[in-house]
Amino acid sequence: MSTEQSGEWLLQAVRQEGALISDPLTEAEVRMLKTSVPSLFAGGLDRDQFRGLNNKVVRLARSAMDRGKVARVPTVEARPKLRIPADWFHHYTVIFTNNLDWVLSGALQNAMMANPFADETSPWESR
Repeated sequence: MSTEQSGEWLLQAVRQEGALISDPLTEAEVRMLKTSVPSLFAGGLDRDQFRGLNNKVVRLARSAMDRGKVARVPTVEARPKLRIPADWFHHYTVIFTNNLDWVLSGALQNAMMANPFADETSPWESR
């Protein structure tokens, strides 16, 4: 599977969670998530809009991963105090190690660690 395919898998998982919890990603948000950060700002997005999109993706990604664990899908320890579904770990590792240049990549990194746009000071914990 290519880096972009892993990015698409993760984006689809976030979209599905948004639909499940009545907070769907708009088509414009999906396009923005597949754009590089410099291109996004060059296109006129302001910092508050960027923060809002990041926080929405962080919230949806964490919710989706927690939902998977409740459903008892296979999990892996991504780091101490963080256990996530194995499929999320696989696809996230692909986009992270291959530096997928999408806004989605940074938002998912914030979901896996601490989200500075929500003033989190310690990494997310989910066992």
